[in-house]
Amino acid sequence: HAMRDMNYKDRKPLYAWVIEKLKLRPVVLHDFSRMNFVYTLLSKRKLSWLVDEGRVTGWDDARFPTIKGVLRRGCQVESLYNFMVAQGASRKEGDMEWDKFWNFNKKVIDPVVPRYMAVDRVNNITLELEDVESLRAKTYPRHPKDKTGEIHGVKTLFLGSKVLLEYGDIHDEKSMVKEGEDILLMQWGVVEITQVTVEGGKVKSLKGKTKPDGDVRKPKRKIHWLADTPHCIKARIFEFDYLITKPKMEPDDDFK
Repeated sequence: HAMRDMNYKDRKPLYAWVIEKLKLRPVVLHDFSRMNFVYTLLSKRKLSWLVDEGRVTGWDDARFPTIKGVLRRGCQVESLYNFMVAQGASRKEGDMEWDKFWNFNKKVIDPVVPRYMAVDRVNNITLELEDVESLRAKTYPRHPKDKTGEIHGVKTLFLGSKVLLEYGDIHDEKSMVKEGEDILLMQWGVVEITQVTVEGGKVKSLKGKTKPDGDVRKPKRKIHWLADTPHCIKARIFEFDYLITKPKMEPDDDFK
């Protein structure tokens, strides 16, 4: 038996004729379709052009559909193997969403990757907690399912009177945080908003007080945060987009 790309199916009669004339052992061919992804170029010629023109950093660019590319982006070898095994050999052609690919990776890294919080340095807002006086440090497990921290270790969170929140978490397209509303600061607890300062339709600052006995299940807004202290570490986070803007390239499309 042999497996062959569907692109060569038109040559099947010629293949059989050569086998017959050369009196070779007959081979059963099993055709399979190529795996395609949306917003993705798989042609080596087109990918080579992107590399040669300097549009990408190389064959290991994190946006490239190459082994080096997906590994650099964070894909684990185990999840790559699991994904390929799950596909099997199919004759059905289609364009797959990348979400399915990365979901396999999530299953591998989710049980072991430590959790940290981050807030945008530009699009943030300060929440002043009126009943918190001094800065204090508290240790938490680095993974939520490792309650004792024996497996993945612990991390230090600083709790202070001034807390930085991501602006989009308190004012999005649907709603704006209101006075009297309870929010949940992840790994800290429930906070009641006592004052919302709005200027020009935008929230400028917040005040609140902690509710030690508050029910963490009730608040609709569950927010990551950072205490506004010199202990905060600056970090750069890269979010990769697609290389092309069209979901599926047609034969007559100029990818350039």
